[in-house]
Amino acid sequence: MRNLVNFVEKEFPRSLTSIVLFLIIAFASCWTLWEQDIFWQIRAGDEIIENLELQRIDTWSYTAFGKEWINCQWISTILLYFIFKIGGIAGLVISRGTLAGIISILLLKICRTLIGYSQRNEFISVLITILSFVAFYTRIQIRSEIFSLILYSSLILTWLSPYSITRKRIQTFFILVLATNVHVGLIPFFLITSFCFHINTTEIKSRCFFLWSFIFLSSTLISPYHFEGIGYIFEHLIYFKGKVLHNPEMVRLSLNRFLHSRYMAPSFWIWSCFLGISAFSFIRLKNKLPQVYQNLWISIPTSAVMIWIVFERTRAISFSVIFFLPLIILGIQSLEQSVSSKLNTLKYLPVFLITVLATLAFSYIIFVNKNHYGLGTREGMWPEKSVEFINQVKPQPNIYHTFTYGNYLNNYLRDYKVFADPRETIFLDVAQLVYKSFSSPEALNSIVRQFNIQTMLVKIPGTRFIQDYGFLDSIEEFLPKEDWALVFFDEISIVVLKRIPAHQKIIDQFEYKYLKPNLPHYLLFQEQTDHSVLKEELDRCFKLFPENFYCLLANSTYARLYKDQFKIEEMEPILSRLSKRFPRNKSLKMELEFLQSGNSTSVIRVLPSK
Repeated sequence: MRNLVNFVEKEFPRSLTSIVLFLIIAFASCWTLWEQDIFWQIRAGDEIIENLELQRIDTWSYTAFGKEWINCQWISTILLYFIFKIGGIAGLVISRGTLAGIISILLLKICRTLIGYSQRNEFISVLITILSFVAFYTRIQIRSEIFSLILYSSLILTWLSPYSITRKRIQTFFILVLATNVHVGLIPFFLITSFCFHINTTEIKSRCFFLWSFIFLSSTLISPYHFEGIGYIFEHLIYFKGKVLHNPEMVRLSLNRFLHSRYMAPSFWIWSCFLGISAFSFIRLKNKLPQVYQNLWISIPTSAVMIWIVFERTRAISFSVIFFLPLIILGIQSLEQSVSSKLNTLKYLPVFLITVLATLAFSYIIFVNKNHYGLGTREGMWPEKSVEFINQVKPQPNIYHTFTYGNYLNNYLRDYKVFADPRETIFLDVAQLVYKSFSSPEALNSIVRQFNIQTMLVKIPGTRFIQDYGFLDSIEEFLPKEDWALVFFDEISIVVLKRIPAHQKIIDQFEYKYLKPNLPHYLLFQEQTDHSVLKEELDRCFKLFPENFYCLLANSTYARLYKDQFKIEEMEPILSRLSKRFPRNKSLKMELEFLQSGNSTSVIRVLPSK
């Protein structure tokens, strides 16, 4: 009977809180798939399972073929492959949410371990867990890093738990071994934290200290790659040296990100507040801190490193938040108790303020990501339709594409070797060439000749209006129609084939002579065109992509100018639906007005936004 009462009064509410928090964080993390590394990791895991051996050289690209490449995330890639094989894209999104929920439960358990259980403390623990999630939600990605975050949270929890010191050390050893094989590039976070806690709990001059220090260091060599992992870490320590192409995943912290980043600014402001609370804990709660943080000669330099790493790589913010979490929860509890004791009439104010902050921060990230939730891929992220087209018509290799596209091609276009992909370090020399090709047709032609490129799969280039000249046609400038033919485009990418005999049949069937998605659609009606060819291209485009802005506006304009009533009736509901979905699109709005008013002469002339 006593056990039942204890369960109803304590265990059930705690379990219910954990379940609700898990579901909230899990659902909040189910935005569409966008991770730039995910598909090459899936392919890597697939190869390991199929060949029963790990990768040591690159075999996927034609620019780095045969170069040394180690899959230092091999356990993660196997797990990701099985998730994808079982659940597909939806399975990856759901798994991301599930793993995020697991991280939240581990963080909640850290808070409970430190401040115990009461309704008030439980409420504070939940709020701090939610704020921690907001602080690093941009790092909740279905990639090897998320498995490392689970292990890192487990490492912190291990040292805060009331286990014997020997058990803590043994568990740390196994966590380090697993973390090394999940993602060796993140092992410095584990080692820094492990040695901070180890020094705080062990006499430095003792034999035990040196023995376990050796064991912890040796654990990072228990991997199929052994010392190669150390080389990988050093490569990333000098990551920015000679860097020419921007990687949004690898950026330094700046004031601009604090003030103007729509997605990341709240995270960094919360992180800054957390640092302030941690400093308060070090100053005011020295003797009340967990033993693993009490030696300030060790804990403060370690904290400084965990802060510096975030300034050097913003992606490290998740590890920084979790490291400081024990200091944060104790600091907030102390502040709350201090205010409650001195100002009895305002004893609920601290909890109220934290509640408001957590609610606003969590609501904000839901709001800014409201259009991204779903179980598919992120709209406009990858050239999915263009890849389907290439798989259908089988143009000649080699294919030129961007680094980000290489990630997608690695998994969905395996019959072709890629130009480059987000594995980056093996493509540093290629990156220099790509950087030059952005502004120089000659540099692009040099790449074409050097690597015998026959097919282009690139983003739709932008355009700009030049006074006394007109709109700049970047496709024609870089890929002149005498040598190249545009044969396919979707919302974000184009497929252009070199005019060689092997491509002639594809070009004859699919070439777009007039439609160019990089230019305003109304230019089609200002030049001399072959009416029958233009109509065929418009019909083909509309059939493939009825909601493609370029195709839709071009078809609607054509229908009005040539008084095609059937097509006008077909266009109007689509334009009406899209204009409500994209109310700021001036071209859509104006074309719909022309269509509804029966205007058969006006052509939209809206300059593209910069």
